Amino acid sequence: MSYYSRDEQETHYSFSPVDGYYRIESTYPPDIRRIMERCEVVATVTDDRGRVILVTARADREQMRIYNRTPKTGGSPA
Repeated sequence: MSYYSRDEQETHYSFSPVDGYYRIESTYPPDIRRIMERCEVVATVTDDRGRVILVTARADREQMRIYNRTPKTGGSPA
């Protein structure tokens, strides 16, 4: 198996208020690389070449930034 097709690539974030951390699951290659560098990896799935094609991780709430800090150009901030 190789990377998932573009239609199947996605990243999901879910927050657990009881535990206070985010659970992250991704099949999107650019996100997989960032998640593996910055988060606590819980599990991975690799293809026949050894590439990680799915990662499950957790991150503290302080590690997550959901909104852009600066507004995009071409419009006024809301």
